[in-house]
Amino acid sequence: MFTMVEAFDIDEVEEDPFADRNISVFYEQIKQTYDILHYTAYFTESIKLILSILSIVADTCIITIIIKNRQLKTNTNIYIYILHYSVWHIVAITIFPLFRELCHLLNIVHIFLIMLYYYCWKIYIASLSLIFLFGLCLAFDWFLNIHIRSPQFVKPSALFNKYAIYLIYIFAAVFNTIDQFVNTFGIIGFYILVVLPLSLFNFLDYSSKNKESNLKNYGLVLSNIIVFFWLPCFVYDKLLMWSFGSFTFHSIVLYTIFLSQWLSLSVSLVLIVALVRMDVDIKVAMLKIFNRRSGSSKDDVEILEDGENEDVPNRMGIDSNGV
Repeated sequence: MFTMVEAFDIDEVEEDPFADRNISVFYEQIKQTYDILHYTAYFTESIKLILSILSIVADTCIITIIIKNRQLKTNTNIYIYILHYSVWHIVAITIFPLFRELCHLLNIVHIFLIMLYYYCWKIYIASLSLIFLFGLCLAFDWFLNIHIRSPQFVKPSALFNKYAIYLIYIFAAVFNTIDQFVNTFGIIGFYILVVLPLSLFNFLDYSSKNKESNLKNYGLVLSNIIVFFWLPCFVYDKLLMWSFGSFTFHSIVLYTIFLSQWLSLSVSLVLIVALVRMDVDIKVAMLKIFNRRSGSSKDDVEILEDGENEDVPNRMGIDSNGV
């Protein structure tokens, strides 16, 4: 039998997990990595600023086109979701990021700024939750109005088209209220709940034998762009924590994390390119906005408008090649 002294011999029972690791050397290597990142940040942050400005321009163009173009009124709410997405995307990439950079540049620590920083962060999280919900509703719109063609789903589809926009804001308000007091769910868990049904919709689209429906996955393509372009940001956020014990792995994550940030900032740019390729009305409106004074572009607009009038059913011209 063990004696009491033998049973509680700490030197034999427990071992220091960092006994074989020189912590001072590890932190010195990490410090060198951050010194390198300090200089590369001038390039990566400049690209982020350019992408932010271009994204705001793209969102502004989307908002302007949808508001002014009456031909975009359809029997679904696709453009309503895109319109609201663009508004909240501008909020998401301006308020909190700009305030954060301002605090960083001024290097001011004040209780008022800390409180303002906190509320800007909450606005940022609320904006992201709305962005993901609008992206998911685009997929639901595709599922109810395009993928399923059954008389049994006519009423659910009509109810969805009528009340979905209100349910989005109600659901986002409930989520942010719960997160305010409980703070256990988080935006990452919310994102997972959005990704799961969207992945299911993509599987249904991929396995569908109805080729016509695959050529009309308009809302699903836009939904994938809005939602999945944010996936690397959440993956890198977890990798930063998981890789901290390994200098090599952690350094690789730190050196490449800007790629996920660039991708998330380019959502609206890819979205407007997809809209131009897949919808004739958007293409015509873009030509009118950027080439009003060009005679050749006016001819192109007239050709597109004539082609559109001749082929009304293909107004939401789905490109079989996709995006």
